[in-house]
Amino acid sequence: MCFSTCRRSYRRHAGTGKHRPVYPWFGQDIRNAVPLTVEHYGLLRRLWREEVVGWQGKLRTSLQGFTLALRPLDNVPPFVWHASIRTPEVAELAPYFGDGFFANHIFWSTWHTQAMVELSLCGRPRAR
Repeated sequence: MCFSTCRRSYRRHAGTGKHRPVYPWFGQDIRNAVPLTVEHYGLLRRLWREEVVGWQGKLRTSLQGFTLALRPLDNVPPFVWHASIRTPEVAELAPYFGDGFFANHIFWSTWHTQAMVELSLCGRPRAR
């Protein structure tokens, strides 16, 4: 997850990330990028919503009775933009959590980008 500042507000961006060298720094394998993104973002949303979290996943240490120190104001999770150029699972996270989706159209065909945008809008592309 990346945080950037624009016009005095914080923007949140989520994606799998493809910078290979950083994965081993955290004891992870880039081949698990999509499952890591899905699992970690689901956990982050729970941490934003719930005061005390008990959680167990496959790709990180479990949490028992964990409380996030800095939680969103009024218990409302921030709006997050999910970004993906090739990964349908990331596009599907956006509608599941009511977030935004950014699709880079530079390197892909129109039909591929259209399918990714449709996934971000309704969770599944229209039949071709």
